[in-house]
Amino acid sequence: INENKEILSSDDLFDIRKNNNRLIELDDYYPSITLRLLREFIRDKQTISKSELIKWFERNGNEEWYRISRIYELLRDNDDIHINDDQKTWIIQWCQDNVKKVDFKNAIEVQDENHFTYKTLALYIWFFSIAFNIDHSKTILLDMLSFDFIDKDYECGIKYIQSKLNDDKIIDRMLENIKEGIAYGGALKNHIKYLSKNKVKDSYSSILNEIININRSVYNRKEFLDIFYKYSKDIEGIKSIIDKADTEIKWEILNKFKTDNQEIFVENFLLESLKKSNDNEEIGKIAEMLTSLQNLEGLQAYVSWCKDNIKSEIKENRAICLSNLKTVDAIPFLIDLLEFSYTKDIKVDFLGSFNSHILGSFSNIALVSENNYLEVKSSLEKFIKEKSSINNDIKYIVHNIERIEEQFYLNYAPSFTIEDVKEKLSILKSL
Repeated sequence: INENKEILSSDDLFDIRKNNNRLIELDDYYPSITLRLLREFIRDKQTISKSELIKWFERNGNEEWYRISRIYELLRDNDDIHINDDQKTWIIQWCQDNVKKVDFKNAIEVQDENHFTYKTLALYIWFFSIAFNIDHSKTILLDMLSFDFIDKDYECGIKYIQSKLNDDKIIDRMLENIKEGIAYGGALKNHIKYLSKNKVKDSYSSILNEIININRSVYNRKEFLDIFYKYSKDIEGIKSIIDKADTEIKWEILNKFKTDNQEIFVENFLLESLKKSNDNEEIGKIAEMLTSLQNLEGLQAYVSWCKDNIKSEIKENRAICLSNLKTVDAIPFLIDLLEFSYTKDIKVDFLGSFNSHILGSFSNIALVSENNYLEVKSSLEKFIKEKSSINNDIKYIVHNIERIEEQFYLNYAPSFTIEDVKEKLSILKSL
């Protein structure tokens, strides 16, 4: 930039920008990569001498490493950069010259689940190999299965290797890796997904062990479970680990089973857990899920838990289980809970009222059939008559009854003639 200067400082770089007392953009006059290199030297040492700069360039590998680092950054951050044939050939040759220096099986150093470091050379070769579809030996490609890096396409690495090797080779190496143990969670996730997708049953026991491995983060283990459950559908295998799983994973499994036609297993497991558990919080969660499955023993436990633990407010997610109830056998328990909610004036997340949720359950039960409707109507009218002294608002339940009645007849109107409706209303008024 200035051949007469032996030492360059940040102030010098700023002064160079002055042209007739006007600031200019240096990038318009000098190569940007040169300016960047100078800025990096000056930032670290405040100044850089011409002799230091010459020595840096003379040192073997410095210029090449700087160039490849800059190419990596440019290609990583820009999708629209055009690489000509000569540039592509140079990059490919650089990768092939350096790939044997890399041990991809140990190129990620894991301190713990959230702290790990990549070997930069491995990262560059991995990135360019995928970007330019570079050929490597089978051994190197198989070793690359142990490496992974967060990219725009999370599966780019395995797709690249799949395009070079047949599935049998990949499966054999993945089985070997997963049985030996894979420290880095990202690479392990790739293995679990590939092996589960390909229904490699020899891997299932190792995968299940990783799902309940408390030395890994709950976040990662939930991901492993999601992937394994989605692709393997090994429900019996997952059932075999539920007793060994920690609380977070156990509930994750139960929630999956509940929505996948495994309600009987979930119900039986929870009923057994309810008998054994001394953990108050767990008892509440068990009772909630059983209630959502319309299990009356669970509903009874839920009512008891609420009465013992809820003082003035309940969370929405703890009340929502009541909306699943559809059987008239739940009515006595709901009446008990309704009385409690009015006695304590329980709120839901300090906004709505708990009694509204309970009355919503009565509505859901009533709309199932005419018999249900009549049972709900009779029970609520009796509650108003006997419990109005507890809370003045109880008398307003009559409006809920009216809305339930209106909705019931709207729902069932197609099956009734006008005469049927008149007759039904006449009978109801006489009750």
